[in-house]
Amino acid sequence: MKKKMLLIISVAVAAIFAVSIAGYLLFLAPVDWRKNVDEASKGVLEDTYAWIGAKEPVLEIHEYLDFDCPHCPDTHKKLRALIARKFDKIRLVRHDYARMSCMPNNDIIKAGKCELVRSAICASKQVDYWKWNDFVIEHPRFKSTIKYREYVPGLVKSLGLSEKSFNNCLYQKETIERAQKIYDESKTNHIKGTPSYMVNGRVLTFNEVAEKISDL
Repeated sequence: MKKKMLLIISVAVAAIFAVSIAGYLLFLAPVDWRKNVDEASKGVLEDTYAWIGAKEPVLEIHEYLDFDCPHCPDTHKKLRALIARKFDKIRLVRHDYARMSCMPNNDIIKAGKCELVRSAICASKQVDYWKWNDFVIEHPRFKSTIKYREYVPGLVKSLGLSEKSFNNCLYQKETIERAQKIYDESKTNHIKGTPSYMVNGRVLTFNEVAEKISDL
């Protein structure tokens, strides 16, 4: 009788342990921040802002991110990890933040203003925007050992982009105007630094956004 009882208890404990492990792996284990990125729906909002996630989102998060911001890569990875399992409910909209006005500029002036905003626009004409984004997030300029001005050409080579097409795009009127639109919009929404987030027209902290995600 005792042996039978011990066997039942052992089986029950093993079952509880198995369920606990499964639950941990399913809900609590750290998620690769790039999980499901290839399968997720993608698009461009207002012909300007790249998005990834749900076609008909329950929650739409607008992320303002500066690729030269030293703490933005880590917060972006945390945000992506939070939504990686919920791409069917959440849409992440990217606003590439510029620290200064992108105009005036042209192929004669060739000013460095809004360089990474313009670079993202031009790169996304050749590859998926999120491929560019994820590579820059993993290899930010502030961690690079190459010279400042060699950083963007290095990205172009690493991603196998056409240097000629990319360089021609950087100073095109259309590119500069689109970058300026992004800059103007961030100022209109009173975005003063990065990373910043907006949901339903309200500026939220990362923790507030994380709470909304966890509620889904």
